[in-house]
Amino acid sequence: MDLVQSNARGFGGTPVYNSDAVPFGTDSKVEDIEMRNGCPSSTTNEISAPSGCDITDPQVIAYHSSVLVRFSMCDPAGIVFYPRYFETFNSLVEDWCANELDLPFARLMEAGWGLPTVHMDADFLAPSFLGEILIATLSVRNVGKSSIKMEIRIAGPEGQIRVRGQAVLVLTDRRTNRAVALPADLRERILARSERLHS
Repeated sequence: MDLVQSNARGFGGTPVYNSDAVPFGTDSKVEDIEMRNGCPSSTTNEISAPSGCDITDPQVIAYHSSVLVRFSMCDPAGIVFYPRYFETFNSLVEDWCANELDLPFARLMEAGWGLPTVHMDADFLAPSFLGEILIATLSVRNVGKSSIKMEIRIAGPEGQIRVRGQAVLVLTDRRTNRAVALPADLRERILARSERLHS
């Protein structure tokens, strides 16, 4: 099981939506949120993206997936229960590994590796509702010796950001549960899909 350090804003089992960033009932779009809230900072000695990180920016290579809000994801009010977003984050990472890196989790485990999440935080900016089709986006922001830092965003049907988070994954040896260096070919595959970030 992944070890997750969660800094999700909220308490008592209820997320606190950031009304300064996205007031309820507005039609704020992706670019509006980025201008107000800025972008994640880079980590020293890692390969990092430039400061502009709008997912509509053609320089940013991002992986996109649609997410149907199902009954099982919602509370009795028909609003997505916030822990379900973390499950969505993990599913997005798994799909990204399979579709973009040609490394399904089954093959990853057969090779004796793990890719646990060691840090995750999220801002819940606006609610999502039963029956909506959301767009989940994953963008690699930094690549370390054994770690991959990524930004994950979930937007509503009209492009409004609902949830934005960051995750750090670390490649591990499953026998020792210790971090190992990313193999050269895997690193190249990650960077090949982010090369325009660093041009």
